Amino acid sequence: MRQEVASLDFINELELALRSRCTLLWVATVEEERLIEALAADCAAKKRTLLLWDHADFFQILAGEHALPSPMPKDPLSVLEAIEKMSFSGLVVLRDFHQCWHNQPRVVRKLRNVVQKMKYTRLSVLVSMPAGPVPPELRDEAVQLEFPPPGTAELDDILQRLLAGPNVRADLTPEARERALTAALGLSANQALRVFAKAIVSEGVLDE
Repeated sequence: MRQEVASLDFINELELALRSRCTLLWVATVEEERLIEALAADCAAKKRTLLLWDHADFFQILAGEHALPSPMPKDPLSVLEAIEKMSFSGLVVLRDFHQCWHNQPRVVRKLRNVVQKMKYTRLSVLVSMPAGPVPPELRDEAVQLEFPPPGTAELDDILQRLLAGPNVRADLTPEARERALTAALGLSANQALRVFAKAIVSEGVLDE
């Protein structure tokens, strides 16, 4: 997916939050793939380090050249302790970290301690999860960013890549293409992909 079509509103809000020293951000979205792509593209363009952590693959470098923690922390408290020791300018994304703080007061307390200590640094933490909210103890620290569904340009990119596949015939006038894209507004990228693909597979063609 072309990074230049990522939501400018989201990127602008992210940059404002980072420059304002917001140390704990959270995004509730099922479109984690689009979110991570947008964050990686923005951090790469800004020469900012981006680290990603999740339960399966642990820490990964998505932008920048910062060394990964060693030994590799795997449990939530060790992850937060590792973040506490980081001194680079950048962003650490904790994917599905809501699973770590559920009924875990020590994890919530440690995260709160860490982000409070980071207020005068250039490092922020972003928690990505499919739905909110954050624990009550974190609501004063946490800033929510809205990640919108794909716009017309992103949807057009999805459609174009599908139409470029083998054995696909597209009988679309510019007006019909615009109607198809408009009808898909509000869908997630995966939902739009399935809708377009279903029409193509069912008929072998996407027409008016």
